[in-house]
Amino acid sequence: MNPTDRLHELFSQFTILYAGTAGLDKTPSVHPVYSPVYLQDAFVFPMAKCDRFYAELSLKPAFRLCAYNAAEDIELQVQCAAEFSEDASFVQELLPLYPGLTKRFGKDQGMYIACVLSAVRVTLRNRNTEETFLVPDSKGLIVKITLRKDNEIRDRILKLIERRAESRNEPDDDKQKLYDGALILFAEAAKELWPRMNILPLEQSLIYETYNEREEWVSRAKEKLGNPLITKPEDLTYSLSPEVLFQ
Repeated sequence: MNPTDRLHELFSQFTILYAGTAGLDKTPSVHPVYSPVYLQDAFVFPMAKCDRFYAELSLKPAFRLCAYNAAEDIELQVQCAAEFSEDASFVQELLPLYPGLTKRFGKDQGMYIACVLSAVRVTLRNRNTEETFLVPDSKGLIVKITLRKDNEIRDRILKLIERRAESRNEPDDDKQKLYDGALILFAEAAKELWPRMNILPLEQSLIYETYNEREEWVSRAKEKLGNPLITKPEDLTYSLSPEVLFQ
């Protein structure tokens, strides 16, 4: 049995697990969590945005899920990190699987966000034995753009932003919207590495009429890009090429 199927089987044994976090006041905090489900190639569960648990993971995404099966004498620990998705269709698909959560926080879908498990490391303890295995990250739901901290890559992204800002009168077509969505992803990833990087000219030159439209095309760009690793400027050029984005 592969690691993903095995973890899915383990989660199915529990309705509630307990999540340990660092806490907002930097002291350990524990929260009951409905067991994650496997949906769209990821282990995921919904969270209420007003919940303290969400606030803690937003501040420090590393956490640990724990459970104990007394009948089998099995202790389960899942060390992981939280990624978040506000994709409306995905949250809508996820919420009906958690009626206890919506009973507690209400049925307004806008109050919820999907927590996706990444960097998953599973430990099983049974009497005197211990086993550890890793679970691959999702390749579709969450796009994690990884940039090597290289000045040539930074300069290439800045050049692309400058070029886009100079071409404000381009036709309002779907290809341009998709390209802009992809460029936003790379600009935001670069901003994390170089906080002083100015991406405002890109935001000012975008052709989206509303924020929701912007998020829709960013989401489409994520589907096209996958999880790119950019180690040299040529990788960036390839990721933004018609062969990748428009096929």
